[in-house]
Amino acid sequence: MSNREVNIIEASYKKSSNIYWTCWVIALRAEAISIIRLFNMKKVETHSSFQIYASKEAGHALIISGIGAIKSAAATAYLKAQLDIESYAAWINLGIAGYYKEPIGKFFQAVKVYSQERNRTFFPGFRFSKKVAGASLLTLNKTEKIYEQPLLYDMEASGFCEIASKFSCNELVFVFKIVSDTPESSTKKITGKTVEELVEVNLLILKGLLSEIEKLSKIEMNRLTLPEEVFEMENSINFSKTNSHKFRQLYKRWKFIHPEKSLKELNLSAKKAKEIINFLKKDISLNMNSRNFL
Repeated sequence: MSNREVNIIEASYKKSSNIYWTCWVIALRAEAISIIRLFNMKKVETHSSFQIYASKEAGHALIISGIGAIKSAAATAYLKAQLDIESYAAWINLGIAGYYKEPIGKFFQAVKVYSQERNRTFFPGFRFSKKVAGASLLTLNKTEKIYEQPLLYDMEASGFCEIASKFSCNELVFVFKIVSDTPESSTKKITGKTVEELVEVNLLILKGLLSEIEKLSKIEMNRLTLPEEVFEMENSINFSKTNSHKFRQLYKRWKFIHPEKSLKELNLSAKKAKEIINFLKKDISLNMNSRNFL
């Protein structure tokens, strides 16, 4: 993203204060406390067992879900409803995870999340491969102790991914994990204090990621308002109601990947609706895995 693009986006949203740009779903208070302090979040009174903390000034909201994929999913839905989170907000699941090798404290972006219990796979978030290492993650319904596969292991991420991706585009759903236990370092050594310290020492990495994530959220906010070129394309070509819906959804994803491009540059006016849809699908597929942000 160029500095010019960033400046344009920032100028467009100077008046957009008191918006929750980033929503955190975190299992344990020990994992959450450093984030709560970092953004000076205050507790929000609710009629629920879930604890919510928020700061409109900082643009961050956080919910402590408890352990397990079901609780993580329920907490994600509750935070969305309780604070009326907008569809351009980013969602982050942060927490500790087991890993098949040392070192303890290494920070990962989970780029593939698999639920063994539900036999479902998710590919959350844009990849920040130049800022943080990526890894695959397996969500289980109990603590893993064997670490047979070269994966991260947790108990929440799949539930979070399944629900959060319904509230924002999948590219704004992120899973970040910090290694807390390995075959050489048992879970018996984990305490609330050590968990808090693991998050604290990785705050610098998180701050760098959050800066880029907020830019992406603002781009998405801008993208959700369909520009004139979409209506011009639909008026010039015979789109059915179904194809129009598909086209608009694909257009938003395409513009997320290519914020600097316009439909006019693609010379699609001579094509049929299905051909345009297939073109966008192919272009998104080709660029999703190769595009890196900083």
